[in-house]
Amino acid sequence: MNLSLYDLVLELTNDCALRCIHCYCAGAQEKVFLPYETIESIINQSYELGVLRLTFTGGEALYHPNICEILDYAKKKGFYINILSSLYKVENSSICSVMKNCNELGVSVYGATAEIHEAITGVSGSFDDTLKRISQLQDSNIRITANITILEQNMNHINGIIELATKLEINYRLNFRIFNNIHSAVRCNATANRDVLIRNLAVKWNSILQTQKQYNIMCIAGLRKLWVDTSLDVYPCIFFRKRVGNLATSSLKDIYLNSEYLSYLKNISDNDFLHCKNCNYRSCCHPCVGENYSEHQDITVPSKYNCYVGEIFYESVKHKATV
Repeated sequence: MNLSLYDLVLELTNDCALRCIHCYCAGAQEKVFLPYETIESIINQSYELGVLRLTFTGGEALYHPNICEILDYAKKKGFYINILSSLYKVENSSICSVMKNCNELGVSVYGATAEIHEAITGVSGSFDDTLKRISQLQDSNIRITANITILEQNMNHINGIIELATKLEINYRLNFRIFNNIHSAVRCNATANRDVLIRNLAVKWNSILQTQKQYNIMCIAGLRKLWVDTSLDVYPCIFFRKRVGNLATSSLKDIYLNSEYLSYLKNISDNDFLHCKNCNYRSCCHPCVGENYSEHQDITVPSKYNCYVGEIFYESVKHKATV
């Protein structure tokens, strides 16, 4: 299959007012904002390469001082625009620009009450402010999704968050993975007891988190999606920390078409994952090649965490089938 780059994820800044306990990019030494001219160049390169969707993220993408110009320019180029944000303390001018230009918005929502949400964000007032901003955007044509990371702190309150999303008339997406901090080699310890968390997820949320089908092991990271950080380093995905180039020294087209590692990814198939090929747990597995690479520097060797989660979810499904 002739692959093409579909989604470019661009980290506009590492600045954020929240202090989320599970954040993968917390701990940066200084605030960085990509210069507008650099962003415009990346948008132009994306257009020339045929990218369809631009995803803007951070930190808090909407804190960038030129965010209105960035969104206006990307919209004029005809991109489908996706933004990942908490909406916390975002200026009204930025909200207006989002309403005018954005197609899809993923909002971090961690609780149905201020107590639960703010136990995770670490900032008092963040819950009400986020809901206020969501309400401002509800009359627009933007597809809004509540991005819910499941942690010990909110594990027993997921129904309430789903009910809140339904009440707000927005979509929701559950995620149970906690990734390594990109500024540290140590795995985030946002959950003190991951065994309890994963086992409870398997029992309570298996029907939502997976759909009882055979999963493809290889995702679109590096194939149809790339991530660019504030250093202009390019990765297959923010959680797949294999640097494949830098936009300060190479063009996006050159990196995507000529990177040796991306060429390797483009030629790999599920058959190359020998450890996973005949695994009993595959039907319930939530594989992540970024996890594999983080642990083994080889995406074809499954991480212990991937296997652990797959086994637990498999046993949960098997148990329900026999009850």
